[in-house]
Amino acid sequence: MKRNTILLICFLICSFYILDIQAQYLSEGSYTNIKAKIVHKDTKQPIPFVNVGFVGKGIGSVTDAQGYFDLTYATNKIKKTDVIQFSMIGFKTKQISIASISSLLSNNNNTIALVPERYSLDEVVLGDTKTKNTTIGNSKIDFEKFGYWKNELGLGGEIASKIKVKKKQTQLKSLNFTVLENFSDSIRVRVNVYDIDPLFRIPQNNILTTTIYHTISRRSGVERIPLSRYKIYTDTDVIVSIELIEIYGERLGFAVAGSANKTPSFTRPISQDYWEPHKRKAMGFTMDVSYPLEKGKKETIDRPSPEAITIFWDASAKANKRNLYAELELIERYLKEIKNVDVTIQKFAFGYKEQKDFSVKKGNSKEIIAYLENTNYEGASDYNLVKETLSEKTHYNIIFADGNTLFSELEPVFNNTTFTVTTSKKANKELLEEVALYTDGVHLDLNTYTPKEALGYLLKDLAANSKVEEASSLKINGKVTSEIGPLDGARISVQGTFTEVISDTLGAFEIEAQMGDLLEIRFPGMKTARTQVASNKNIEITLETEGDWLKEVVLTGENKSEKVKELEAIDEAYKRKSYSPKVLTKDAIEKSTSHDIIDLISGKFSGIATIGRYEDRVIVNRRDALDAPLGVLLDGVPQDQSILAFINTSNIYSIEIINSPGSAIDGTGGYIKITTLANAPIKEAVIKTPSALVEGNDYVAEDVAVLDTTLNKPFYLIQLEKATTLEEALNTYNTYKNTSLEDPIVFYTDVATYFQKWDKSIALRILSNLPETLSGDIEVLKLMAYHLESFKENQLANTLYKRILELSPDRIQSYRDLALSHQQVGNYQQAFELFKQILANETEVLDFLPLKKTAEYEMMRLLTFHKSKVSYEDVSNELLVVGFKKDRRLVFEWTNPQADFEIQFVNPKGKYFTWQHSIFTNQERLKDELSKGYSIEEFALDDAPPGEWIINVQYLGEDPIQPPSYLKYTLYLNYATPQETKEVKLIKLFQQKNKTTLGKLTLR
Repeated sequence: MKRNTILLICFLICSFYILDIQAQYLSEGSYTNIKAKIVHKDTKQPIPFVNVGFVGKGIGSVTDAQGYFDLTYATNKIKKTDVIQFSMIGFKTKQISIASISSLLSNNNNTIALVPERYSLDEVVLGDTKTKNTTIGNSKIDFEKFGYWKNELGLGGEIASKIKVKKKQTQLKSLNFTVLENFSDSIRVRVNVYDIDPLFRIPQNNILTTTIYHTISRRSGVERIPLSRYKIYTDTDVIVSIELIEIYGERLGFAVAGSANKTPSFTRPISQDYWEPHKRKAMGFTMDVSYPLEKGKKETIDRPSPEAITIFWDASAKANKRNLYAELELIERYLKEIKNVDVTIQKFAFGYKEQKDFSVKKGNSKEIIAYLENTNYEGASDYNLVKETLSEKTHYNIIFADGNTLFSELEPVFNNTTFTVTTSKKANKELLEEVALYTDGVHLDLNTYTPKEALGYLLKDLAANSKVEEASSLKINGKVTSEIGPLDGARISVQGTFTEVISDTLGAFEIEAQMGDLLEIRFPGMKTARTQVASNKNIEITLETEGDWLKEVVLTGENKSEKVKELEAIDEAYKRKSYSPKVLTKDAIEKSTSHDIIDLISGKFSGIATIGRYEDRVIVNRRDALDAPLGVLLDGVPQDQSILAFINTSNIYSIEIINSPGSAIDGTGGYIKITTLANAPIKEAVIKTPSALVEGNDYVAEDVAVLDTTLNKPFYLIQLEKATTLEEALNTYNTYKNTSLEDPIVFYTDVATYFQKWDKSIALRILSNLPETLSGDIEVLKLMAYHLESFKENQLANTLYKRILELSPDRIQSYRDLALSHQQVGNYQQAFELFKQILANETEVLDFLPLKKTAEYEMMRLLTFHKSKVSYEDVSNELLVVGFKKDRRLVFEWTNPQADFEIQFVNPKGKYFTWQHSIFTNQERLKDELSKGYSIEEFALDDAPPGEWIINVQYLGEDPIQPPSYLKYTLYLNYATPQETKEVKLIKLFQQKNKTTLGKLTLR
């Protein structure tokens, strides 16, 4: 089903709800049953189909053809002060308190009498005036939306829809709708026509003076209910409903089609219940009507002149690109026509609202125009603060915005007549129309209408028709190649939007774009390319290599370095002296539930023993040679066993145990050969030049700086820190903001962080400029989310993480990030469901395997702390381990997947291990990250030797990349225990061109 497809009317849900509640009442054994008969006070005749029920309690019914009703309710759900209401067209509504109904029925032989109501009607005389026949209402039938009745407990329930009436003395001649299904023999309905509550815009009073019944027998098709003989006239909009009053046959299943029109519908699930509005979901009701034609008069209606107007003015950064003169001209013209009116201006943006009141006399709008011209445009759009003022006055709202946002959307929640105005060519026209039409307003696109033309729609009740068609999207097919052939996993995006796709194994892709759009193509190790869409013909993009990384790849047997030859000699010597090797393959590793490599080795290889720690090594031995520990070869490089604590099992291609009963080259009793995915064999085996940091494996602390964020401050921060008042700081900020910024992303993150000490709301608004600096970039949104978390704005971060997942469902880390954020704000079940989705790894076209280890740890932590708050029954026992913990857990996340850097761990003995994220040494990893959408790596130090550990980082990139890469470093101690602590650092990775110490950790 499509994303916007919903079950419009909740009768199916509500009927089951009522059934469930009543069943609960009965099971509790404390309920009351009322049976009685409703009669005419004068004639004593029974009154059929009277609405009976407790107002707003969801308990009600209608009388049958003999006037009887049978009502059961839970005694503890109804107070003595509650009333039971009886209503019927032609009779005065009667209310009886529940405290007195028992004695009333006893004294009146279980009957309740209704008093007939006398109507004095004004006669409608049309004489010889000509009339025009037409059809009004919701004519755009949408079969994916529907109203539904499911069972007899919904008697008295109503399906209603608003009908727009534009002519005075309009006669309603018939009601028409499409029946989608009808499982009963037939059903009987009552037609109701309501006027509209002016404040809440829901059905108010039934304007009919005669009951209108109709029997529906058709199984499907268009149903027409004749109304002409009832002489129903109206000058204003109405809400028309069909009410279920009787069912013929043993079952009920009735559905009526919805509509794509932008008018609201309403439901009342049971007799006398409250109305529930459905603001975006019209029912497919139409009405045949007629109205008189008056000579010499145009067929238009003047809108009532407002006593008050609220103008909502988008003050976000992108709104600064509006056609200010056109929008101000419309305001000036309108106020000149209205002459005398109270005006409230509400400027709004992310985290910002400013309000000012004006009193316009004789159409003079100079103060209002000057106030709007002096708007400070800053930050992202956010409609969370767009709230109307409820008033008894005739009040109009005018919203000047484009309807687009990454945060709280503009909702059709207004009660006063609302107009939407835009000059943006990329406006969310559908949403703006929906918001306006809900309140009988119109959407005015000033690219389509001049301000003078638009004025007519503010003054007259006219329907605005679009003069231009929406730009149509094209399906663009293409291929991404390079000098080494087609590129599998290249990411192609439409610049300025969040539309992106991944190329397949042949380099082919298909993407939706519009003429003139710019496509951006990225691939690790290649220069980012951009090409403009000029037609829908196939395009071929050839990417150029970035720098000289291809020259660093040396084919097997050609020009091997001495170091590589030495490592291969060690490998061959081991093999010559060993027995047959024992291998654990990639498939077996993926199926394993073990969290680290120690578990894998001890659980999968016979004859291997792990006997804890000794000095700087985790001891892994052969059982028949406990005094001869196994050596480690990681991608051909000899390492100490302490390195095993740093290896992520999801990055391993194979593990090979080679026993050596004799004396091995390095004196060990064999070795553990580990091959990572980055060095897995391919058709043409390649060996990459090893990093210089591997040489010797001895750490030298010279020229290693400790991370200090107070160093290398940009000039604008130095100037800001001289400010002694908020006003001074803002003046300095605005001075630099209006200059040509070298890197706007860095500028806004720096300045937002600085302004936290002055005003959190200002800091947040400045931070929200980020999405506008590099529009359509998910990495920028991630960076903003990281900063929101660092500002302790977890709820805002959660909103943004949800938006990121919505915009990039093909990026696997979006699921994990949102799960973690849900946990942070207390949405434990939602977090749990996302973790389950990741670990199940059954989502079509997604491969969550790279996140398996991370998701397992985080799921187990969730279950450790919040097991009682989630539905864990279907979780495997491995994830329900009691006492799960990780003494020390380090998680690294970075914002740009193309960043080249390395992380170095130095153990207490001065030996180090380096994890590289570089196109020169790990192209397959970078390609996997880009195609699957993740930028994260973690390390657990549970089995690491005691003493002081040093964690260094170095940025290896030479050319600047956008967005600039930041590194989020999270250190957990006593992870998943009550003593857990967490340290988070968010650093400018791109600035760490020299090796820098992130932190030191003492293990005991």
